[in-house]
Amino acid sequence: MMVTCIPFPYEEETVMSLCARYAERMPYKTIRQVMIELFGVHVGTLHPTMPRHLHRFMSVLPPGHGLSIETIIRNHTLLELYCFFAHDGWQERTTQLMSEELALYPSRLIESSYASGKVPLLRYCPICSRIDRTKRGETYWRRLHQAPGCLVCPVHCVFLEETSARAMLLRREEAWSLNSHTLADNPRVLDTNQKDHHILLRLAKDMEWLLGHPEMLVSHDTVKTAYGTILGKAGFVTRTGHFQATALVEKAQQYFSPTLLSLIGVPIKNLVNGIRGLFKTDEGRRRPDLIRHLLVLQLLDRSVEEFFSMKPVYKSSKLDEIYSHVAEQRENELKGPWRCPNRAAGHYAKMVVKKRRKERKWGDRWVFSCKCGMVYRATHPDGPGRVYSRHIVHHGATWDSKLRQLWEERTLSLVAIAKQLGVDRGHLRHEAQRLQLSLPRSVAPQGGITSFPPPRRRRRAPNLAFHRKVFLTLLQQHHGKPRSFLSREAPPSYAALWRHDRPWMTTHLPPKLMKRPSQQKRDWPLIDRTWEGRIKEAYAKLVGEGMLKRITTTRLYHEAGLRRIPQKHRIHVPSTMAVLAQLSEKREGNAIRRIQWAVRVAGESGGVCVLNNMTTWQELRMSYKTWKLPVVQQVVKQLQTNAF
Repeated sequence: MMVTCIPFPYEEETVMSLCARYAERMPYKTIRQVMIELFGVHVGTLHPTMPRHLHRFMSVLPPGHGLSIETIIRNHTLLELYCFFAHDGWQERTTQLMSEELALYPSRLIESSYASGKVPLLRYCPICSRIDRTKRGETYWRRLHQAPGCLVCPVHCVFLEETSARAMLLRREEAWSLNSHTLADNPRVLDTNQKDHHILLRLAKDMEWLLGHPEMLVSHDTVKTAYGTILGKAGFVTRTGHFQATALVEKAQQYFSPTLLSLIGVPIKNLVNGIRGLFKTDEGRRRPDLIRHLLVLQLLDRSVEEFFSMKPVYKSSKLDEIYSHVAEQRENELKGPWRCPNRAAGHYAKMVVKKRRKERKWGDRWVFSCKCGMVYRATHPDGPGRVYSRHIVHHGATWDSKLRQLWEERTLSLVAIAKQLGVDRGHLRHEAQRLQLSLPRSVAPQGGITSFPPPRRRRRAPNLAFHRKVFLTLLQQHHGKPRSFLSREAPPSYAALWRHDRPWMTTHLPPKLMKRPSQQKRDWPLIDRTWEGRIKEAYAKLVGEGMLKRITTTRLYHEAGLRRIPQKHRIHVPSTMAVLAQLSEKREGNAIRRIQWAVRVAGESGGVCVLNNMTTWQELRMSYKTWKLPVVQQVVKQLQTNAF
């Protein structure tokens, strides 16, 4: 069925707005009827900026409309907004999901507040809507105004107004056309002097710039290289190349207010976790964190235009040629033909497989069929010198006949047959049951019988009366001896009675000996005084040598020549434990000693130690968390005051 009076889409108009304007011109009673006619199925929900079933939608348009799936996705959806920070290959997969009729909803592939449980309302700019009604006689939903995190109009610098219509869960009583809503009379103008308003305006302008440059081709490696450049200039990368995520998170918590982040839809906890995982490498299936990327760029005082126009710091090398050669070789492997894994066929491991089909739409998973009848499933096709894990779907008639032939060979074991056919023994048994072969399988002996097992000796019952007499005589001769002594004196009698007449043995055995406590006594007061003196001498030696490393309890033990005191003995040496707790340094104590040492050395050389946040904590080899401790910062302020 073909529709004849569908309107032509306006500039920046969403597909949902186009369908709403079409429904106003036609006598539809419910939204479901519109969805069935335009998309061929009741989709339940229509995403305002990432619609699906576009292939069906294009098939019902009248001839000569001049639209295509690429044009609709580029000019009337938000897909291009996320492609700048997405991994390579994400745009192609999402475009395919939006075009075809699949159960997987494309909006789950993008970062959106729709999936967080909060369904936002449709938004519009009052000034833009009034201009549209003056020029065109009607108004429509713009795609930029429905973007997550966009709360202001970048053209007129006013706040966007929310309507009563929800973005996804449209009901019968909700008007999904902007023409049915009453426009706001007094637009709320932004105050650019306020920090939060300025951040919202920059977010909207960055999104507008991204939507206005869909022709730019940006790879994920380019984004990572640009981030490395600006983070290094801002001081968040050490000289060894480590990213200081903690310092960046602390600056973000000070720069963005919690009220602003909750208004955008990114709480402070999600922002912190997002910054820590923003630069992690994955397989390209991760959703692009657009809002967090834009917030980090604002934190670093960069716009998206400056970010994507930066020149890379690292020069290209021969690795680019190697990567291009590998990519070309990989592309040739995908064209075919491919190897046959059937060991029963005469063309085993030869490139004879010519048929393949894609099993599912997500990921590279293919089903290959050979002329010998074998069908196997593999993640990647086998190329020259490549072996990938595969799953056999059907072995084929050639493999089955080979199995029947080998099964009749009584000289071959199951392991030998499985090795010839390229499977394990368990899978071979399963295939034998499928072919209804005889199990268990009889195997002929190799070389005849060469030896017979020796006859089994029959044990005689022990003479318990004799063993009791021997044991009672032993008890009379060695009265008061322990059980271990009796077992050593008469092992046969002891073992026979213990195995065959244990109740009688238990009643006649002597009682078990109780373990006696150690009678050795230690002079703990003398030991306590000795260890205390050795610990103090070790501490004085470490401090006198000018060691800047943290003086821990383990280091004091090692320097004093002592082992770690066990927990049960610590109650006997209270003075030693008190000295250890007093002299062992904590993290802030070691940091203060390092700072005092730096000031003292600078004073002896006639200079002044400059204590600032970006150099001192790195030069003194301490972590950023330690440098920002309140106790350490208090000492730094006192030293700075005394210096001036």
